[in-house]
Amino acid sequence: MNIFNRFIFTLFCLLALSTQTLALDLTQATKDTTYILSDTQHTIRVTLDDYAVAFGGGNLFFDENNNQIDSRNFGNNSGVDTGVALPLNVAGMRLTETSHKIWDLTLDSATIAAIKNQGGKRFTIKTYYNSANRIKSLFYGANINDAPSPFMPQRTINLCWESCPVSATLTITSINTFPANEKAASTTHTLTANDPAATFS
Repeated sequence: MNIFNRFIFTLFCLLALSTQTLALDLTQATKDTTYILSDTQHTIRVTLDDYAVAFGGGNLFFDENNNQIDSRNFGNNSGVDTGVALPLNVAGMRLTETSHKIWDLTLDSATIAAIKNQGGKRFTIKTYYNSANRIKSLFYGANINDAPSPFMPQRTINLCWESCPVSATLTITSINTFPANEKAASTTHTLTANDPAATFS
């Protein structure tokens, strides 16, 4: 019975460690942010829920129609808050690296050119993630008890070029009320636009 208990305990520990591998993530505020890029602004600032190190990898860039326009690493990754030296265990490499929670990610000039050439306004980044590679993710966190370091799953970051256009909306408000049986006389509504170039169809 004692050996059986040890077996169950070992399985529980392995399960607990395996659930840590995807524990690292962006904060909710970062997930909800749409970053605005321009000719003078090529950097986005992301915040993680724990200390981590940024690794290289092919991030995927998409236009607003979900067409991939580029695939490459960021031009520069810089930790901007106070760094903490923490142990990592990544792809069998054990090292100590300065880790940060806040990172500035600067887009490569070729990615900026692809965004400008596409001509649209809204874009997305799918952060690097490949479970088949030795380095699986853009961000890795500190290891615990020499276990493999937790890493971030693929995340989507929203971008706009120069401005974020607001989708046009049309609101029709009626001042007429109809009886419950809806047998009222026909009512005509006239639509008027603030923009003289607007058309209705």
